[in-house]
Amino acid sequence: MREQQDDADLRVRLRPRKRARQLFEHRAVHGVALFGSRRGGRQIKERGVLGAGVDGIARGVGLTGAALYSHFDSKQDFLCAILREELGATARRFLSANTTFDEMLARYLSLAHTRAPTQGCALPAITSDVARADASVRQAFSGTLTEVVDALVQRVGSREAALGILAAAQGAVTLARALPDDAEAQALPRPSWTPPRS
Repeated sequence: MREQQDDADLRVRLRPRKRARQLFEHRAVHGVALFGSRRGGRQIKERGVLGAGVDGIARGVGLTGAALYSHFDSKQDFLCAILREELGATARRFLSANTTFDEMLARYLSLAHTRAPTQGCALPAITSDVARADASVRQAFSGTLTEVVDALVQRVGSREAALGILAAAQGAVTLARALPDDAEAQALPRPSWTPPRS
């Protein structure tokens, strides 16, 4: 009888801790931006979309993989959320830059951005992986890439110019990251843009 009472007392004492843990997991999991802009975003930019580990991301913020999987249907669903957050952040940066377009482009193509893939735009790090990912990841990428292009259209005035600049800038950063020599990376041709005449 005494053992049963001790067990009941232990369960009662553990309930508040369990509830606190569940509340923590609920709040953390619902903060998708936390995963996208911090741990998850860094991991996909460092390891690629296909190499990002959900369990590693979860452990990095003190959760279990099961906690994440209880809110996302699959790894692809989780990666889609990270992609939307990362590319959305790129679009917001393009829109909110308090610089001229040329200054913003120079910053994007800078050696600092080139050599710090986890700190900047996700596009150069993830595009080739997205091309090999399943349809749901490619669809999420496509939808969010439209936001990035639309943000650039607001800066340059036309969709054609925005797509050309984005493709050239992303390609230049990708090539520069592959080159070990900084001088050689900086010597790559840079995309340029001439504003339309009024």
